[in-house]
Amino acid sequence: MAKLEQAIDVLCDLADDPCVPRTVREHISRVIGILKSSVEMSLRISRALGELEELAEHEHVQSDTRMQLFSVATLLENE
Repeated sequence: MAKLEQAIDVLCDLADDPCVPRTVREHISRVIGILKSSVEMSLRISRALGELEELAEHEHVQSDTRMQLFSVATLLENE
């Protein structure tokens, strides 16, 4: 569970970062919502990973943000 909490913390930091474009922050907030939902853990992680993959391909995601998203994905994959 610690990795899930760590992943959510990183995503919350990105969602609060004014340097990240608004559309990207909104997408990140959706991922946070998925991870905090009451759905079964494996389903939450699967859905979040799909969203993160889509987000990583978003044209407005800067390279440093993309690296953080990949780090979150790695944390979730190892959860």
